[in-house]
Amino acid sequence: MDAATTIGGLAFRLLGWSWRYRVHGAESFEACVRDGRAAAFALWHGEMLPLIWFWRGRGVRALISTHADGEIIARIVARIGYETSRGSTTRDGARALRDLMGALRDGKTIAVTPDGPRGPRHVFAAGVLLAARRTGAPIVLGRAVVDRAWVLRSWDRFIVPKPFARIELFHTPPLFVDAADFDADAQARRFADMLTALAPDTSS
Repeated sequence: MDAATTIGGLAFRLLGWSWRYRVHGAESFEACVRDGRAAAFALWHGEMLPLIWFWRGRGVRALISTHADGEIIARIVARIGYETSRGSTTRDGARALRDLMGALRDGKTIAVTPDGPRGPRHVFAAGVLLAARRTGAPIVLGRAVVDRAWVLRSWDRFIVPKPFARIELFHTPPLFVDAADFDADAQARRFADMLTALAPDTSS
């Protein structure tokens, strides 16, 4: 595990330092992170690599799965400046929901992959929506588009940008869940549609 973490972390840093970013619509999310205001950042599992590299070193708390590969990811992201909580919005749901709400009530910015850790791809689990509804925290959606990448043959078509790749990041303004008339399934579909439409899907 330590060897995998060291090798994976080094490879991630070497790649990340070479990537070139163009960022769209991140001003509101940047302000939340800078000012210590609670917000939930939701991104598709397959696009996490370029997004978590860009937002590193800012004290964001990432929700990482309890799978074995999640342990490696948790150690790697901790080394680049993330706090971590273990669980997922599709497994360990009650525990993950408690962690999400606790972090938001503490004024933390959290990062979640609502279709992780095992899919289905681009299906938005409702856990982060429930947490946002109960705490009143906003949700910011984020996407990454990469001009040159390896796309893994995994359920999420995981994207690994190649060295010196050009990456465009897209963000929504803060979005609030309708607490008065809340339908978890309908809201999950709405947020999935908004997240998918935020940027062209280049991994299919």
